[in-house]
Amino acid sequence: SLAAHPMVKAGILDGYVERSLIWEHGGVWLKSRPDCIPNDSGDFADLKTCASVRTDDLRRALGQFQYPMQAALTGMGSRAVLQRELQTFTLVFVEKDAPHCVRIISIKPDDIERAARKVDVAVNLFSECWESGKWPGPGEQNDAEFMDVPEWSRKSDDDRLALYDLEHS
Repeated sequence: SLAAHPMVKAGILDGYVERSLIWEHGGVWLKSRPDCIPNDSGDFADLKTCASVRTDDLRRALGQFQYPMQAALTGMGSRAVLQRELQTFTLVFVEKDAPHCVRIISIKPDDIERAARKVDVAVNLFSECWESGKWPGPGEQNDAEFMDVPEWSRKSDDDRLALYDLEHS
């Protein structure tokens, strides 16, 4: 089904396959490894397998796997290494299981710009930590703290205990 898709037939995945782009950004070395570097344009594409190409599932994947960050890094690498601006970053999704539905989406430019800002912030934070030798994290504290067990786990435990009590009363 992937080979039969009109955009794949038209060459969306043609180009230099699995080549690394390595460059210095803000004093830190970065790397991007797009699935396909286009031969002569700024239209990048990346192949992704997924369980489902339904809209809600793909939106969740965009956030969960931070695909806009991948697009931003690819664009930064293209600019720095290839001296070529990223025009589009398109994800070619194909389902892992039959019928292997294909769905092709492009990440919106404003999402890529926001992700590029996140890369800049991360590089700056990394540089500050490297220089200071301090690597703060969410676990920095002076004393223990209480944390609730997730409600679903609590309910599951209560249901099992209630069943036990019922069977043993």
